[in-house]
Amino acid sequence: MGSSYGLPTPTSASRRHPLLPPRLRLPLALFSLFLLSAGYLLGRSSSSSSLSRSFHIPNSRIPFAIPEKRIPRLQVQAVDTVDGGKIRVPEAQWPRRIPNVVHYIHGLAGPEDPPELKYFQYLAIRSALVTLKPDLVLFHYRTEPVGYWWAQIRPHVTLVRARDVHEVYGRPVEKFAHKADVVRLEALLKWGGIYLDVDTFVVRDFASAGLLEEQVVLGMEAATDPARTELEPSGLCNAVILAERNARFLRDWLHSYETFDKNEWASHSVTMPWTLAQRDPTSVTVLNNKAFFWPLWTSEHLDLVHESTTYDFFGTDQFAYHAWESLARPWLDTLDPTTLRTRDSSFARMARRFAEKGEEERWVAWKEGRNV
Repeated sequence: MGSSYGLPTPTSASRRHPLLPPRLRLPLALFSLFLLSAGYLLGRSSSSSSLSRSFHIPNSRIPFAIPEKRIPRLQVQAVDTVDGGKIRVPEAQWPRRIPNVVHYIHGLAGPEDPPELKYFQYLAIRSALVTLKPDLVLFHYRTEPVGYWWAQIRPHVTLVRARDVHEVYGRPVEKFAHKADVVRLEALLKWGGIYLDVDTFVVRDFASAGLLEEQVVLGMEAATDPARTELEPSGLCNAVILAERNARFLRDWLHSYETFDKNEWASHSVTMPWTLAQRDPTSVTVLNNKAFFWPLWTSEHLDLVHESTTYDFFGTDQFAYHAWESLARPWLDTLDPTTLRTRDSSFARMARRFAEKGEEERWVAWKEGRNV
């Protein structure tokens, strides 16, 4: 007899022989429960381990984990040092893309004019050593610096002979500042790392803020025109550059020197990177104008830094302070361990943090020809 819906009614035989015998239902249910539980636990374990800081790509656009065996490794490059030896440049460890290697450029003039490393420059390098704790400091030069403060910092850096830049893409390069602009891009393309001008004081660690996990990091230099907004800077200043090795943004930046004009001071060092960043924003991380280059180089800002105690470098979220050496010479060139101790200014309070214990006593003894 059919059902009222036109479907056959189950026969007694089909009721007596179900698809799953009763004696197997309980074991199968328990087994299914076991598989579900195991899958849940494995899923939790997998997510907690594979998404740890060791392997997780910290980018909201890439919300997945890479197994350890598939993590790309940067090639370790050797550096030609002053003594002809080889120093291996440490590689970036995942999730970092930028190695914790600091680069400085100084002394690009000829041997007839060896530069004396000033006390404020010594303190600036000390600030990087203390704050960043770099794996290696590469000091690019043509003529090795001289003086007491160079002797103090020399054991902490590795000398790298820089090439003498006379032209770039067939265009003449004459000013030492422009030569240094080219050298820093070439060095970062080859090895990656953190470039700092020798008058830049690092006041906050880059790695703990995740900056070394980016491709390239640059900071805005604020415009002095009050009519311009914070998103209309003078450009991206090249006094601080963080970059992975062979970064695409740096390749484009260096290639832009095909239009280099030796008579234009900052067109390729400040203006051009901002133009490139707007053209290709996915290849660079741009920090605001308070990150590296604040306070500015104006007389009002220099007075704020050197003639008052109003500005607290460690009370802000900035990472570094570019000291604007060429414009702040009245304060910087007269700095020594004694004036650093006796001056009460925002700059002195910041810089004192990087002076080494017993530094003044040893310096005074050296001046007097005594041994300490």
